[in-house]
Amino acid sequence: MLNEFTRSDVETVESLAFSPDGRSVLAGYIDGTIILWNMDTGQETNRFKGHDSSIADMVFTPNGQFMISSSESTSDNLILWDAASGEELYRFPNYSGWVNDLALTADGTRLYTASSDSSLRAWYIPRSLSDLKVWIAQNRYIRELTCEERIEYQVEPLC
Repeated sequence: MLNEFTRSDVETVESLAFSPDGRSVLAGYIDGTIILWNMDTGQETNRFKGHDSSIADMVFTPNGQFMISSSESTSDNLILWDAASGEELYRFPNYSGWVNDLALTADGTRLYTASSDSSLRAWYIPRSLSDLKVWIAQNRYIRELTCEERIEYQVEPLC
């Protein structure tokens, strides 16, 4: 055995994913926690918390900047993370089933997901935080103001 990565409070590791540089490994646990381990030292380097059920799959983007995880839940089953900070960047829209498999294209800009609701879906993945900000600005939903709101905030045309 080369190294052992132990977490005393939970026994079951559900999924694994290697970083593109081969220096770290992600371990997804049955309680929904994801830990990034240094493969040389066996030490925890980051912890990702956001899922409320067992981790089904995880994948790094090719540049290692982002990580995507899925869980066996229909409420929070697909999350985009900043791999360095562990910060949750985006929570993908809910499925009617849980996402059980993830695959990225070679350039890392498309994520394909397979779900227990029998769907296969494709998603855009940004290459950088600036790409993510542009994508969010272009794709966010901005609702129309009601007549009452237009009058209150004096937005033309008034109703």
